[in-house]
Amino acid sequence: MRLCLACLLVSTFAFTAFGQPPGGLDPRARDAGFVASLTGDDGMSATAGRAKVYVPAGGMPKGDLDALAASLNKGIEAILAVTHSPRSWQHVPATITYYFHREMAISHADAPNSRLFIAFPRLKDAQAPLLHETTHVVLSPDRSYIAAHPEIFEAATGDGSVWLGEGLPTYVGYSAARLSGVAEGDPIGSGDLEHVDSVCAQSLTTPVGAEVLSFIGVEGAPAALSSRDRRAAIAPAFYACATSFVKFLVAAVGIDAVVDSLWELHSEPAIEKAAGKTMDALRAEWRGRLAP
Repeated sequence: MRLCLACLLVSTFAFTAFGQPPGGLDPRARDAGFVASLTGDDGMSATAGRAKVYVPAGGMPKGDLDALAASLNKGIEAILAVTHSPRSWQHVPATITYYFHREMAISHADAPNSRLFIAFPRLKDAQAPLLHETTHVVLSPDRSYIAAHPEIFEAATGDGSVWLGEGLPTYVGYSAARLSGVAEGDPIGSGDLEHVDSVCAQSLTTPVGAEVLSFIGVEGAPAALSSRDRRAAIAPAFYACATSFVKFLVAAVGIDAVVDSLWELHSEPAIEKAAGKTMDALRAEWRGRLAP
């Protein structure tokens, strides 16, 4: 996956599946303020294993906070198990820090600093993308790999394989949730692993179908994903189909081959090599298996 190095050093995939901010506002602009608030008098924390959690002071009973940290630690371990991690290129941190803030800002991962920012109301309504965001951190490359591969992480390389960069964390997140018992939210309505195929199939019968399909298994992303006016219409379909295709590929070539392709210069040829088939053939087979 080709990726802008500057983007990587702020957030693994810039903006995640859960929203582009209105008017181009960077959701990360308030990270420092969230950290200062939650690590000060306005926050409370708990630690369990690899997970350190901050929530607003008084936001939940201490026992529930301890249980949340323990649950997230189970989720991290489940992600490692599902993805057969670590690999030589991975930055798997000893601690991943979760900041649950009160504002309904965009959930996102700051992978190099091993931290996540998630709206506390999403946690309260069970719609927080907990393990999706955690997967962005766990599957990020370490700095030595970045330094050794400038051809992958140079500045002007385009969007990369966005279908893989978002579909894989969603697939892994739901798989790890199933394994660990962590409640994984679906804030944009793209469906869990039991429903992504049908959500994708239905979306392909709508006007956004061709727009979405042309970027599944292909580098780039629909322009509407960064559109204030159209993102809400296209994002559920794009992420459902991206996850559905990843689900198909995992069944076809195994999770190791899919994960290993993530930080290749071009992910699609790596998957083709593992499958012994062209991406066009794989896409056609996948579409043929989608529910009508």
